[in-house]
Amino acid sequence: MKDTGMIAAKIQLAIQHEDRHHSVHAALLQHARDIGGAMTDDDARFLIDQTKAVLSIVPNTLSAAGAAAKGAGYERVVAELTKRLVAYWAEANDVVPDHLGMIGVLDDAYCTLAALDRMSKACAARTGRSLVDGDLGETLKFLHWLLGDAIIARLNALVEADMRTNPWLDLINNLAAQLGQMPQMPVANPVWGTMSTGQIVDHQVNLMRPPPPSWR
Repeated sequence: MKDTGMIAAKIQLAIQHEDRHHSVHAALLQHARDIGGAMTDDDARFLIDQTKAVLSIVPNTLSAAGAAAKGAGYERVVAELTKRLVAYWAEANDVVPDHLGMIGVLDDAYCTLAALDRMSKACAARTGRSLVDGDLGETLKFLHWLLGDAIIARLNALVEADMRTNPWLDLINNLAAQLGQMPQMPVANPVWGTMSTGQIVDHQVNLMRPPPPSWR
């Protein structure tokens, strides 16, 4: 999928930037010092690995939603969603500028997963069919912890405003009328087979352990 390929390439560049410059690693250690916490170098490395894992699920989750949509009548919904999400990824100077390396794509990742999560719940409520399996809650909490309340508030406002002003909900309501409450059939994804999105997240992120209490 061309769009998810662009996102995957951008994530890979951001990860390579971190591997070369260790800027997020250094920022984590400095933040712990600033708040009087006790973060070790191993703690910081663990968080970096978890962050990389979260980023890596984004294109796969979007692809999985697209694959599920093909057999459930959601093609137009996911196409519109993907178009808007890709536009945000393509914007270099968004809420967190992309030149900041790995941390610069965390806002893009959060917007993508939050939008998928909300759209999936809207689809399930109106048609009985989900775009993703699960609510991606733990992953979104982890990104929230990394980005902080102020940035997350801005990102949530963007996602909510976009959902109010675009045709997604109208499309879903139309689908509800056309499709009724037919059971959702699993559709094989070319990468993940019939694994649910929730299983993909669990597999990639390994159920992300929370930060140690000493520096939460």
